[in-house]
Amino acid sequence: MQLLIESLERMKEESKKATLLLGKQLASLLNEDPVQQSCSAEPRLQRGLSYTEVHNQKSKQLHGILSRRPPVIV
Repeated sequence: MQLLIESLERMKEESKKATLLLGKQLASLLNEDPVQQSCSAEPRLQRGLSYTEVHNQKSKQLHGILSRRPPVIV
């Protein structure tokens, strides 16, 4: 029984470490990608915009970028 308890405690600690590592990796990925970074909650809360308003703004920006046609090479 003691062995089972020790095993569960060890698994709990490993799970904590893995969760912290994943959190750090996610944070670094969000900081590298400017699109994701601008969609974070912090700027939205500072401006007082709802999630939907921010989503609509980002969708319009992305649509504008994607709708530009590449130059035609003749």
